[in-house]
Amino acid sequence: MAAQRSSAAARMTAPQREIPYLPPLPVRPHLVPEKKTRRVDQRSHAAAVSRRALRLMLVSATAFVMLAMLIVQRAQIATLDVQIVETQIKLDEAKSETVRLESLFNSMASVESVEEYAKEKLGMVKRSRNQVSFFVNENSDEILLLDDVIAQ
Repeated sequence: MAAQRSSAAARMTAPQREIPYLPPLPVRPHLVPEKKTRRVDQRSHAAAVSRRALRLMLVSATAFVMLAMLIVQRAQIATLDVQIVETQIKLDEAKSETVRLESLFNSMASVESVEEYAKEKLGMVKRSRNQVSFFVNENSDEILLLDDVIAQ
């Protein structure tokens, strides 16, 4: 009995649902580019390649010019650095020469050296107290010379 039931169950199918009818979708025409001849495609391809090559050459030339300018500027900076060092050396030498000349001047301009030069070279002697004479001028509009005062 069990075998009969299983075959009867197999014969029975589930009720089928009805699928509603949908009208077909309208067909849209696909836009397809017109086929161009091979010659036109080759020309446009060659033009694109030449434009890329030109663009690459321009970028390369610009990069080369910028690199050359950078190298020139670095060379100028190096030259200026050398000039700065040379000028600094000259300045240091001038400063040391100034110090030497100032010390020489100070040694020559001392009171002792002036007195020695006056005694030895010029034959001068120090004045004594009796060689100094003072006078009082009461009348400020008149000038009296020492020779005139002695002569009176």
